[in-house]
Amino acid sequence: MTDLTPVEAELLEAVLDPRIPAEQVPATPEQRAAWAGRATQDLRAFTVDRVIEWGQTVTTQGEILASFATHADEELEDVTVVERAADRLTLQWRREVAHFELRAGLAGCAALAARDEPRMLLSDLDRASDGFIETFAGDPVMRNGLIVQDLHRLEKLGAARASVFVYFEWFLRDVYGVKVLNTGEFTQRLIALGVISLGMG
Repeated sequence: MTDLTPVEAELLEAVLDPRIPAEQVPATPEQRAAWAGRATQDLRAFTVDRVIEWGQTVTTQGEILASFATHADEELEDVTVVERAADRLTLQWRREVAHFELRAGLAGCAALAARDEPRMLLSDLDRASDGFIETFAGDPVMRNGLIVQDLHRLEKLGAARASVFVYFEWFLRDVYGVKVLNTGEFTQRLIALGVISLGMG
């Protein structure tokens, strides 16, 4: 249980994240004052404990990430687990380092793309603000530095590349029998921008 609404959880997450500049978080001074003493643990209902349903399969984002971390550690000989937590995972394949994060929302996530290492944000795309996909598709730093993936909807957006992201999709296919596809809107935005064309396959 949580006393936070989804909107409050998204803003609180951004407020608590030191990587996101305060001016990029539309939280009021009253909200910031009320959230003094809050911690990421207060976001579990929207991150680690977010329920994912695929047909008869009912699980959580946290269980999926933990299972993949174990899979990477025990079964992927060319992958090293660099850091592992309930809501985060960092893996290395050869010299390539990539990150996974469970997010309550996408507020301020542009700041997370300003990193050399690609990052997959597992979140609820229904929480994306109006115009988010258009902004994301039009920003080369965001779309090439991030993957935003909704495990419930089995949809994603982003063009960030990492071998461990491919391993994750294979893991979802082999263990859960599901496949994640780009959102139609994201693909259409890329076509409109000339980033990709229908002739590219």
